Amino acid sequence: MVLSSRVHELERDLLPTGETVQHVSERLKASCEELQAPNEELQGSKEELHAVNEGLVTVSAEHEHKIGELSSLTTETETLLDILAIGPIVVDSDMKVTQFRQRVAQRFSFEPHDVNRHLKVMGPRLDFIDLTESVSDVIETGNPISVLGHDGEDIAVKVHPVLEGGHRRHLGAFVIVRPSWWGAEAVSGLPHGRVWSEAAGSATPSGERAIPRRAGRLVHKGAQQRPRLCRRHPRRMFSAGNKVSSLSRVARLHLPSVHGPE
Repeated sequence: MVLSSRVHELERDLLPTGETVQHVSERLKASCEELQAPNEELQGSKEELHAVNEGLVTVSAEHEHKIGELSSLTTETETLLDILAIGPIVVDSDMKVTQFRQRVAQRFSFEPHDVNRHLKVMGPRLDFIDLTESVSDVIETGNPISVLGHDGEDIAVKVHPVLEGGHRRHLGAFVIVRPSWWGAEAVSGLPHGRVWSEAAGSATPSGERAIPRRAGRLVHKGAQQRPRLCRRHPRRMFSAGNKVSSLSRVARLHLPSVHGPE
């Protein structure tokens, strides 16, 4: 009897506990049902992120391939510039030097920290051309300028505008420096060129087309005196009367606008 009474007391004590456990279980079940929807959303987001990650992996592989192609193209371009003995300097619209080749750096003692410095500050400084003024004119007008001169050695300098997608907006200029064997015949094929001695102030008629004949000579079609460069003495010009007139040390070529005729 005592044992049976003790069992009944324990059952009475456990009854509230059982009800509490039941209540907690029902609440947990409701919470689990509430969490099921966010869990499904998270699962969907996980699948979407997985798809995005696969897409990023594909894009990354494509970018790596493009970078490899650009690297190869850069190497080929560098090799070509070395073969042609060309040293370009890239100047932006604010007249700041953004890039230059090692050949130019050695020739004019440029340093890596010279990048983004103003062209007027870092040079190069040549006796036969005001490079800062010439680059400014090319950026403003879009008309290339070529100069043959001497600065310790015979060199040729060409300034050409950098255009945005072929449009008229000038983003800067290329300054190309190379040995003077670039020569008269290299520029004689350019249309509507004019050659003159800055010292003499004379020029061939405007609008003529320069026609190359043979190495070392430059003949202008339509000129009455038919001036041409001597083969043996490139800095002497022969007139039709066989009179020799000395050209100045610098022969400047003003080229047409890259936009062509309006």
